[in-house]
Order: sequence, then C-alpha cells, then structure tokens
Amino acid sequence: MQTALTSFFVFLVIFVKKYSMRNWFLIMISLFFFQKNSFAQQDQINNDSTYQYWTDLAFDALLEKKYTVCVECYDKAEMFKPIGGIAKHDVLAKYFEGLCHDFNLKKKEAQDNLIQAIQLDWEITQSLLDVRKGDYINLKKKKRYWKKVNKEFKIQQKDIDKNLRAEILRLDKEYNALRFEEDKFSPEGLKEALARERKFAENLEVIIKEKGIPTIKNVGRQMSNRFLDFLIKITSLKEKEIYFPMVKKAYENEEIGFEYYVRMIDKIEVEKGRPQIYGTQYEYDQKMGKSVFDPVVDGENVNKRRAHIGLPTIEYYAEQFGIEYKHKRQRLTKSDFKKFTGGWELVNIRDTETFEITFLPKQELWVEFLAKGRMRFNRTANICEMRYKATDRGRLIFAPTLSCTKKCCDDKNVSKTLSYHDVHKFELYNKLLFLIDTKGRVLEFKRKKYEKQKMMNREN
Repeated sequence: MQTALTSFFVFLVIFVKKYSMRNWFLIMISLFFFQKNSFAQQDQINNDSTYQYWTDLAFDALLEKKYTVCVECYDKAEMFKPIGGIAKHDVLAKYFEGLCHDFNLKKKEAQDNLIQAIQLDWEITQSLLDVRKGDYINLKKKKRYWKKVNKEFKIQQKDIDKNLRAEILRLDKEYNALRFEEDKFSPEGLKEALARERKFAENLEVIIKEKGIPTIKNVGRQMSNRFLDFLIKITSLKEKEIYFPMVKKAYENEEIGFEYYVRMIDKIEVEKGRPQIYGTQYEYDQKMGKSVFDPVVDGENVNKRRAHIGLPTIEYYAEQFGIEYKHKRQRLTKSDFKKFTGGWELVNIRDTETFEITFLPKQELWVEFLAKGRMRFNRTANICEMRYKATDRGRLIFAPTLSCTKKCCDDKNVSKTLSYHDVHKFELYNKLLFLIDTKGRVLEFKRKKYEKQKMMNREN
C-alpha cells in the first residue's frame, strides 16, 4: 500500500512539472463534473431498474395472495418511479395496488387506486375489468363505492367522439392487415402494399382536416396514441413536417401522450439523415442480426434530455424492447481534423439538457477550420473576422472566444457576445458538425461553401 501511494505521489509531481498548475486544476475540475454527471445518470438508471424490481415483486405477492406485502412493494416502487413514467406502466401499478387493497377489504384505498387508474387510462382499466371478471369483487358489493368508480368512467368519456374512435379502430385493423400480408415482399405485392399505404396516409389526412389531431379527451389515450403511431410510421417526411406544428400544439396543451410527440421529433430527424435527439428510434440491422438504435447526438447527455421531457432512461426504454443500448463516443484523432477543414455555418446553439435553442443567428455567422488547432470566425454582415488558436492534447479541445463590440456588431437583434469555451467533444454526421462544450451547450454547424479569395481580400 505504501509503495502504491509513493508511486502515485511521484506521478503527481512529474505531471504537475510537465503541465502547468492551471492545467492540472482545470483537469481536476473537469473530472469532478464528469463524475458528478456520471453518478447522476447512473442513479437514474438504477431507479428505473429498481422500480421494475419492486413492481415485479408486488405482482408476485398478489399472485401468492400476500396482499399486505403486495401493497408494501407497490409503495416501495412509487419511491423509484421513472421520471415521467409511462402511462401503461403507471395504470397497471395503480390497478393492481388497488386490487391488493380490495382483497385486504380496504375499500377506500381500493377505490382511490382504481379511480387513479381510470384517470391515467380509462381504456386499459376498462379492458382489465372486462377480462378479469373476479377483480374488485369486494368493492363491487358496496354500491356506494362502485357508483363513484362508474361516475369517474363517465367523466373521462363525456367528450368522446364515438364515430372518430370507430374510424381509428377500423384503420387499426386495416393497418395490421397491411403489415402482415404474406405477399408483401414480392415485387407485385410490394407495389400494391405501397399503394395501400398511400391510401392509408390519405385517410389520416382526411381525419386531420375534419377533426384535427385526435386527442386523449375526444378519442381516449389508446386511440390517440394509435393515430399518432400511424402518423409516425406511414406518412412521408414532407407530411410529418406539415403535421408536426399541430402535434406540438396538442403536446403543449397536454392533449396527447408526450412520448409520441418525442417519437415524431426523432423520426423527422432520422428521415432527414440527422442524428436523433431523444433515442426513440431503432431499426433492424441485417448484418448484425439484431435491432440497433439510430445515431443519437450527444449521447452522453441523452438521459438528461429524456428526463426533462418526461421519459425514463434510454437503458430502461431499450430493456422494454429487448434492445441493448451502448453509447459509442466518436473518437477523433489528429488526422480526423482534416474532415473539419473548410467552411461551417452556425445553425443554432442549444442547451444540452432541454435541447431548446438558446441562440439563433439572425445573419450569417460561420467558422472556417483552417488547420489543426486553428480556426476563424466570420460574420459577413458586419465584415467582422477573428482568429483564435487552440490546443490539442489527444482530444480536440478548443477554447476560443468570439466577442462582438458595438463597432463590430451593430445589429440589435444579435447578441453582443457570442462565445464558447472548453469544447470537449466533436461529433460529425454527414454534413453536420456538433460541438459540445463544458458549459452545457451544443453548437450545430452545417457545411458552408465560401470564396477563399473573397475572405482574404476582406482580411487585408
């Protein structure tokens, strides 16, 4: 032990001599924040797994007729409930916890949990009661309590459009038939299936024009989710972009399931050839023989974004579908820097956690990577050019700052200062470049064609 400590001390002395004390301090601070974020994400993953563990124990106790243990396990699970949760999981937990109370003859607790299940998803709750005739047998004997349960069902269904529900149910049956046609992959069958898919998409368009986006309030959660699922899977990219503002408005008004809003965002990004944001999209890889996730931008912070929007961790999500999620960080060497050489226009700056845009250029603002460790910012509207040097210690770590003075940036709509520090990660996707810094920002660039001679003249 003493030898190990001595060796470590010698290493510190050599390291501090080789690098400045300032660099040593910055490295230690970076490691601290890295560990802090890693522990936070790990805690979230552990909570998701623990929630599943306690709900499984609770259901096992229910089957073994250990009703008090069942309730205790569901109470434990509530402490580790995934952030935002998933409605289907929540409603099942409430339904079966209430059932345990019913078997324990605790009518008020049974009623409260059943009503909460109805409020979360009256369709699933109704289906469970229809299929499981013996459930809540003691509560049903007390008319006063059961009357309140039926009243809650009526409250949740008072604005239901039965005709629209029936139409979505018809489309659901048609969609299932379309998906599982035996001759679909023959040339003739594929052509016919594509034509039917187009007709299917036209039916969705008719519903949206006449009724708008079907919401939980007017068709129920299940039918609303099913319709949004059709929009995501069947419609073209152009159609998705047309419908998205309506979907977003419905999400902001809490009229649809938030998970489908997120899925639509990711689906649009993937179909545009961009990395997804929340990690909801995956596909079957023929070569690997398994399903894999489409690329996720800034994958190290994906769980922060998922938590902000209300989703459980991506690891928990992957487990539900039997998929393994492994984030592979892009490792860039010195030679990779050649890929950056050229012009890049700044598209926007986003927050890593919310992924909301914090800066949107009102005029052309772009950066030219001249060579390894050298770059040049250019604001063509004000003819403001600056050069900054940066260092590279194995990873591409830059610390440039672009500060606009009143003389330089006279546009009132443009921030007086645009800067980023300590970029610790670069991600390259086709013609898109993402810079992630230690201040929690994601800078997005796209390829920019520029006239080098013109820039040189301005510089002179």
